[in-house]
Amino acid sequence: MFKCTPETLRGLVNDVVFWSKHTNGKRVPKSMVVKAIINGNANKLRQYVVNAKSNKGISLKPGWHKPAQPKE
Repeated sequence: MFKCTPETLRGLVNDVVFWSKHTNGKRVPKSMVVKAIINGNANKLRQYVVNAKSNKGISLKPGWHKPAQPKE
């Protein structure tokens, strides 16, 4: 599970903004990243950053900032 402290959240936001430029071709706004975290997508964003750092070339999927779907 992702440990949420102000420092880790700030780092996650900055990492997503930085890596989005390299994988999607344009930088995503910090406000959208914060919205995604509030909507429960912090773990998905963390996984995205890990994949981007390891050069897997995975881009952000459409709707990445929308509320996470609960598992049934």
